[in-house]
Amino acid sequence: MDFLRNFLQKSLGVILEGAFILILIVALTVVAKHIIQNVYKHSKKRKGSLFMENFTVRLMRPIKVMIWLVGLSYLGYIFVVRLQLQNSFQSSFGQFRNLVIIVCSTWLAFEIKKQLIHSWFQRNKYSGVPPDKAKIGLVSKLVSSTLMILAVLVTLSTLGVHIGALLTLGGIGGVTLGFAAKDVFANFFGGFMLHITRPFDIGDWIHSLDAKMQGTVEHIGFYLTRVRGFDKRPFYVPNSMFSSQITVNATRMTNRRIRTTVGIRYDDFHVIEPIVKDIRSMLKENKDIDDNQAQLVNFKEFGPSSLDIEIYTFTKSRVWKEWLQIQQDVYIGVGKIIEKHGAEIAFPTSTLHINNK
Repeated sequence: MDFLRNFLQKSLGVILEGAFILILIVALTVVAKHIIQNVYKHSKKRKGSLFMENFTVRLMRPIKVMIWLVGLSYLGYIFVVRLQLQNSFQSSFGQFRNLVIIVCSTWLAFEIKKQLIHSWFQRNKYSGVPPDKAKIGLVSKLVSSTLMILAVLVTLSTLGVHIGALLTLGGIGGVTLGFAAKDVFANFFGGFMLHITRPFDIGDWIHSLDAKMQGTVEHIGFYLTRVRGFDKRPFYVPNSMFSSQITVNATRMTNRRIRTTVGIRYDDFHVIEPIVKDIRSMLKENKDIDDNQAQLVNFKEFGPSSLDIEIYTFTKSRVWKEWLQIQQDVYIGVGKIIEKHGAEIAFPTSTLHINNK
């Protein structure tokens, strides 16, 4: 009984201190949740919420885990160390507490990053400006990489690893690795330059000059860019290729061009001038043709079997489907003008001279 009485007297202060820590844990959790909920409610009053619907839950998870794990570790510290049940627990407690703080802080930082990216996207949406997915993706990847590197370095330092020596060794190894994997680094650098120079964006139609790669950009990564061909096959293009070859961005064209040559018979030479004049008038009256661009209709040359008229103009629309329809209307209009003047479109002919001798 004396032993039990002495143990209770000795542990009474520890029990009270433990109870106070439990109350403090609950209080901190409630306060943190209250603050986050107030921030969310305040944002909802503005036009267009920039916060995710599960904003409160996503941020509370790492905060709640960190508060409870750190608090419970302090409880363990009190009952084990203060009661002198195991003196070696003190050093382990310090490392465990620091690791919990590092992991939960990194978790919280990633959740905040996701929220900021979401807010950035929503802000562009509400302002009427199309969200720049490539830029948002680049910022997201850079922030994620930075957070992970910092978390690893701080964790290693907490575990007693000498960071200076590790960085020195990494520098020497990096030089060796650079020679062995120069193509890999070239692709990563190419991906970085793509995000800086922005020759194309996600959704753009691009193609190389040799036309071996043509399609719509689906994803711009740090190492590869995925382009979806018009036959729905994907092209996985190393980013270094874009710095060594010329790439055409067809989406950024200002107009689409109509260019063709129409040949009429040599017998219709007497009406070629009014035909050219009427074609010019037809193009000027067409509301889908851009008058601010070059518009040329001329008798070009005496062909082998036709009198060739060249038509060169631009449409206002850049959409391929609409351009095809406008081009068809122009071609049909040209044919009707030729018929109106009693002329005919020429076709390749050959004249055979027979010697009767």
